[in-house]
Amino acid sequence: HGPLWKATRDGRTVYLYGTIHVARWQWSFPGPQVMRAVRASDAIALELDLTDPDVLARLQKAVLRTPGSPVLPDPLEKRLLASMAAACVAPAALAPLRPEMQAVTLEVMQGRAFGLHAEYGIDVFLAGLGRKLNKPVRSLETPESQAALLVSDDPAETARAVGAVLDELEGGQAPAMLERLAGDWERGDVDDMAAYASWC
Repeated sequence: HGPLWKATRDGRTVYLYGTIHVARWQWSFPGPQVMRAVRASDAIALELDLTDPDVLARLQKAVLRTPGSPVLPDPLEKRLLASMAAACVAPAALAPLRPEMQAVTLEVMQGRAFGLHAEYGIDVFLAGLGRKLNKPVRSLETPESQAALLVSDDPAETARAVGAVLDELEGGQAPAMLERLAGDWERGDVDDMAAYASWC
């Protein structure tokens, strides 16, 4: 499952495997081409190696509420709480997270109706596989740079981001978009993925 590219120059080969962060259980197991690519590689490089305790701790710290974190305007907070209730999520379970991460968590949870779970994300499996094969596993990005794409210290930007996710959740578009994107990944349909901005 998923798109796999191979590039060779001056006798060196690199494989690029497009991964997905929410997946079905059966997608976690690499097919023969992906397995050959992993075995042929000297190292595994991921956005973030979430099996590294330091990376995971830094990412978790970056998305937690702090005393200076933006708070949502009351009407937006009420909409977020209503979305939690609709998803049968206790507000206390998400309370430690910044508002953007609360909303994104609810959006990701929509995938469960289609068997898509963050626990089966392909990157985590590849990191574990790399370690079992005694290959170095490296992070290409930092937890802080990843978190900066998801959360903001600007109250207006936080409100805009949460409002956009809630619009998708309340309008029912989120599940359909997630299912389409996951289906594109499963089939390796890079053309439809490339046109994401036109149908999202």
